[in-house]
Amino acid sequence: MKKLIFYSIFLISCLSIFTSCAYTLNEAIGATGSSNSKAALPTPTSFTIDYSSSASRPYLSWIESKHATGYEVYASTQSGNIENATKIAETKDAYYTDSDFSESEIKFYWVRAINSKKNKYSDYTNWILIKGTSSNSDFGKTPSTAGSSKLRNINPSSEYYNTGSITEGETVYWYYNLTKGIQYNVHWVDCKDGTSLTNIGNPTGDISVSCYLSNSPESYIFNSVDNGYTEEQSFIAGYTGYFMIAIQGISDGSFGLGIYEKE
Repeated sequence: MKKLIFYSIFLISCLSIFTSCAYTLNEAIGATGSSNSKAALPTPTSFTIDYSSSASRPYLSWIESKHATGYEVYASTQSGNIENATKIAETKDAYYTDSDFSESEIKFYWVRAINSKKNKYSDYTNWILIKGTSSNSDFGKTPSTAGSSKLRNINPSSEYYNTGSITEGETVYWYYNLTKGIQYNVHWVDCKDGTSLTNIGNPTGDISVSCYLSNSPESYIFNSVDNGYTEEQSFIAGYTGYFMIAIQGISDGSFGLGIYEKE
């Protein structure tokens, strides 16, 4: 009888230890906690878009995320700010073709991974911008390949610049299609340069300029530089595609801004 009681206690103890270990294992792999938890999944990587005027339909693709049951595709025709985006598709595949794209528009795209069973989401990818062949809003001139010798004059030629006007407190966005691995210099003129630049309209406004890749604040290449005439900015493009230039108005007036490939 004593032996039977001893073995019973021993078996109960072993079962308790096993159950405890199983619970700890489940907790470690995330089986415990609220079913509404929105703990992030891995963000889809290698997000790219192939687009040609002949196809007229952007083809989005990315690498699958671990534990994802599907993906959400977002788009905006306004800006590279995810708050302006709308979900346009949900797919189980790691690719999507936007059949609603119009050649007369520009469109920003994002993708994020989802797990519908556990109600979990990843962060959004950085945006990619696609410009229709007939659209013409707020895009900079193609970067010049003439080199710095022709640009860094006291009176630079207007062919290397976009010109515009701005009001105090306003932000204007221009987009430049750059090529991966190429070094670019960004140069601008405003009322602070102290020269008479008649061939770009005698700039009368004061601006500061930022360049960034996406809606993420961590993606700035440079941020709020005040005088691009003496503080020309230089960087190497990390990917082929559109880069956003944000031009902030410090005072009302006109300005000129250009990007060129460094020889």
